Amino acid sequence: MKTIILNSEKIASHVPLADIDADTVATIGFFDGVHRGHKWLLQQQDEVSRTHNLKRVVVTFAQHPKTVVLGCDATNQLGTLEQKLAWIEETGVDYTVVLDFDRKIADMSADDFMYFVLKIKLRTKILLTGYDHHFGKGGYDTFEDYCRYGKAIGIQVYQGLPYYDNGKAVSSSLVRREIEVGHMEEVAHYLGRPYIIVGKVVKGEHIGRTLGFPTANISLEETHILLPLNGVYAVEVLIDGFEVIHKGMMNIGSRPTFSGRHQTVEVNLFDYSGDLYGKMLQVSVMKRIRKEQRFANSDELKAQILRDKETIQEYFESEELKMKK
Repeated sequence: MKTIILNSEKIASHVPLADIDADTVATIGFFDGVHRGHKWLLQQQDEVSRTHNLKRVVVTFAQHPKTVVLGCDATNQLGTLEQKLAWIEETGVDYTVVLDFDRKIADMSADDFMYFVLKIKLRTKILLTGYDHHFGKGGYDTFEDYCRYGKAIGIQVYQGLPYYDNGKAVSSSLVRREIEVGHMEEVAHYLGRPYIIVGKVVKGEHIGRTLGFPTANISLEETHILLPLNGVYAVEVLIDGFEVIHKGMMNIGSRPTFSGRHQTVEVNLFDYSGDLYGKMLQVSVMKRIRKEQRFANSDELKAQILRDKETIQEYFESEELKMKK
């Protein structure tokens, strides 16, 4: 897969991109989380590309459009740009075009975008839209409008079918709602993989160590990523990108037993005793075990952490048994 950065200056040059060496079928979207709904759309794109002998191009964004259009922070995202590009690559597309979204691009009408970006820059012959996706200034244009604009410039426009799971259309909004209530097994089902957060281990207050459960205090790599609901979770962790999986438990919360005021993310690994400071952890969030609680004293908290560890170990053992069947 070739990744191409496209900004308003390049668009204004009105010449095809040298990286695009064939006619294409394009699809556009933020692709937050690259969930099963997105993968279904990209599978439909693959079928179109094979039928019409076209290369596949995905157009996405370096930053969420509403940061430019509305001037607000785009929090609660389901992954970093780096993760998104990796997940898109797994689907076998030929090109991913990352729009460096700015005010000039935001102000482009849908028909101008289709002509100057899709037709001129990306050699698009077919545009496959998501079933509920809108683009262009204001977002007011309809699928029928896209078809009309496309007909005038030689681009056929198809509309992708939604992906349903138990009667629900799988979308980024659906995934967010499940994360916000801690339903991580449902999240993994909709994503096709566990939910992942990435961060660097930083100095903490060593409260876990005093309780006999040393924890890695994680500072998120990017602060706009959505955190699951406060509570205790079963997790699988990769350290500095190495492929050895470490099982453990994670607490997200404000440590109410110790009158904490700030949200923290802390991980205790069951099978690791080395120094983790400064290392990058990739944390796969598997299952929520319990809600955040305030305990009368540290002894009660320690007893509960012991029970949490046992519960999580039993969970992993049961999952391993399922895999063997």
